[in-house]
Amino acid sequence: MKWFSGYFDKYMQKILVRRFVIYWRRISKRIRAEKKALASPRLLWGPVAIINNKYWSEALKKDGWNSTTLMGSVAQINDRSDFDLYFSDLEFKGFGKLLLRLFRRYTIVRDLLIFDYSVKHFDIFHLPCSGFCLGYFKNWELEYHIFSLMGCKIIIMPFGGDFFRFSTLLDKCWTHAMLSNYPDLAKKENEISKQVNFWVEKADFFFSGSQLDGIGRWDTLVFNASTINLETWSPRHHHSSRSGIDEAIRIVHTPNHRAVKGTEYIIRAIEQLQKEGFKIDFILIEKRKNTEVNRILCEEADILVEQLVYSGYGLSAVEGMAAGIPVICNLEDENRTRVFRRYSYLNECPVVSSNVENIKDNLKTLILNPALRRVLGKAGRAFVEKYNSEKQAQFLFKRIYQKVWYGEKDDLVNLFHPLYKNSYNNLYPIIQHPLIENRIPPEALDIRKIQ
Repeated sequence: MKWFSGYFDKYMQKILVRRFVIYWRRISKRIRAEKKALASPRLLWGPVAIINNKYWSEALKKDGWNSTTLMGSVAQINDRSDFDLYFSDLEFKGFGKLLLRLFRRYTIVRDLLIFDYSVKHFDIFHLPCSGFCLGYFKNWELEYHIFSLMGCKIIIMPFGGDFFRFSTLLDKCWTHAMLSNYPDLAKKENEISKQVNFWVEKADFFFSGSQLDGIGRWDTLVFNASTINLETWSPRHHHSSRSGIDEAIRIVHTPNHRAVKGTEYIIRAIEQLQKEGFKIDFILIEKRKNTEVNRILCEEADILVEQLVYSGYGLSAVEGMAAGIPVICNLEDENRTRVFRRYSYLNECPVVSSNVENIKDNLKTLILNPALRRVLGKAGRAFVEKYNSEKQAQFLFKRIYQKVWYGEKDDLVNLFHPLYKNSYNNLYPIIQHPLIENRIPPEALDIRKIQ
């Protein structure tokens, strides 16, 4: 009888979905009219507990927007209080409560109710390529059609696991590292490809960041859109003169997964330098709360090595720059970085570029040159204040909402073009630092030239 039970369950779930769709069609005209009457759209961020969602939402709340984070679950490194709501927080009354009681064996019922609540209470959804609470559903495209029916707008913001298709990655070292830490993603490539391609076509705004492999659309060219509250990150006012000879220098690394960050090569480089006689305290931060990471970067670290495999930098590098310390990261791949140097702001970034082959030499250079560390630390803080602050997020998302919600025509794809007089880059002073395309030139080691 198992086959009959399984068939019956599928049939009942299909009936339930169909009834919800009929209901949504019936109320859609009223919901769209209510949305049009609003003074400003209500923003929703979710459903994956990426800490950037919290930071973006908080920045926009301070700018007067009605913004809410709604997550499916909480990650280990986060506190539950990081986000406003979770799916489990939503309580349903009346008919919704009755449905949950009658069909408690079907998880799809609760997800349909969550979706129903969300399309009625929010207007602009910021989602990954995996979609919202029905993204796992066989007919996941239904989400888009109901969003559209209800007058909602969709901004797609990939975080990684929802976007990367290993066969499309140009850098095969990156492919290998991803396979080392996320082997199951390789088995989901067809599914991920369908969702990415769907949202590339259908999204009201596609926000790719540095993730350009395998797509032909990005609506603005921001290398890293991470936003942090600078009030919670105290920049280093006293930069250490430690050179690893008389006093140990403190080098920090913060991997979430070691292979994708090149952790083994960082450890090898530090061990080699220690054998050469350098005194190094290596601080490896893994699976610790964000508050502890903040304390270590702001109070203890001299150098942060973020990652060496992928040509890009993440939130950890932004936090290191906000703390006023020099940051090392891989920015070597021309296929990924050149477009951001030419058409965006990457050349203003003071991150020192290193790969697994030259990390030892770059570490040695920074260890032996406290003055260079100080200059890069100050430039890093200035860079984050300009490009990763709440001020920048408020500017950027306001322009996005003006386009997708209010229908204003705007050339956002060139919003960060360095040669455009009115680009964001040129609204504020250009960040000055001694690096040349993120590499340390010989003249940067002359203390007289970098003071």
